[in-house]
Amino acid sequence: MVKRTEQEQRLLEMLNSRGNRNKCGECGATYPTWASWNLGVFLCGRCASVHRSLGPDVSQVKSLSLDVWTMDELDALESMGNKENQRLWNSRKEPFPFDEDDKGAITLYLRNKYIKGLFRTTPIDPEDYRLHKNDRRRSRRARDEHGSRRGSRPGTSSRDQYADLSRKLRYDYGLEDEERNLDALERSHGDIKRALRILANEKDETPPPLPRRRPTAGALLDSTKTGAASVDWLGGDGLAPQAQQVQQVQQAQTGAPEVQIYQYIDPNTGQVYYIDSNGQQYMDQNQAQMEAQMQMQMQMQQMQQQQLLQQRQLANAQVLSAYNQPTGQPGQMGMGQGFF
Repeated sequence: MVKRTEQEQRLLEMLNSRGNRNKCGECGATYPTWASWNLGVFLCGRCASVHRSLGPDVSQVKSLSLDVWTMDELDALESMGNKENQRLWNSRKEPFPFDEDDKGAITLYLRNKYIKGLFRTTPIDPEDYRLHKNDRRRSRRARDEHGSRRGSRPGTSSRDQYADLSRKLRYDYGLEDEERNLDALERSHGDIKRALRILANEKDETPPPLPRRRPTAGALLDSTKTGAASVDWLGGDGLAPQAQQVQQVQQAQTGAPEVQIYQYIDPNTGQVYYIDSNGQQYMDQNQAQMEAQMQMQMQMQQMQQQQLLQQRQLANAQVLSAYNQPTGQPGQMGMGQGFF
């Protein structure tokens, strides 16, 4: 039996770990309050009720706050987690049926996932349900591999103990992050192969670094003062072929380091420009051709409008001329005949 405070602390750490992210492992709803300890997945209230319908021989559901957990149950949940659950039971990445009005679709989805194993690439092994004591011992060993404190930093003794192995991971395997290397070595108790496996499993969990300003920011800011368009710092990856050619030619001719080229989208016109660190502006050839065609079309439309305007003006002038210069004067003839 686990003390209440220790149970709550462990469940809270597991829930907020990188692999679980405080979400339901089935539908992705935030702040789950239940979990299937043998399947190693956190659950919202709706998914927990469907898990119970699968039967206790498939899913053992417990409340995170109301139920009492044993050490084996905590170890089993911690050794799996949402991400490992998806890798084992949904390696085909079948989407969850997001239909709030149709609970039957969710039931069918979870039955296909955990009972029929339709979303797996391997057949179901009865040990995958981890309901026996031997499986619990395996989960405890898995816990030693994954570590009970994923977010904790290795202590000084661990640093000294695994310093040589950490350098081996860095220089022999190209793993530069010494903090992650030491953490993996501590969790694997110095086993290089297991540490490599831990690092490989968590590689895609590491969040990407925040974008940094380029070292040539001053030159680009100066170019904006001289009338050049402003620069989108985050959009410098997709370059036009013309910009890439200019970049390669400049580097080949001068032998200078590669000039960084940035992409800029005009928010008013939607046009895409490319500006290098020297303030030189480039344009995509395809876009330039399209703009030339659009300009020709606009010029033709303007010419047609001018021709129509001239035709209308000419027609109006002819009508006014007909009114101002009549061909006969019947009123004057009548007056002349009256005098005779």
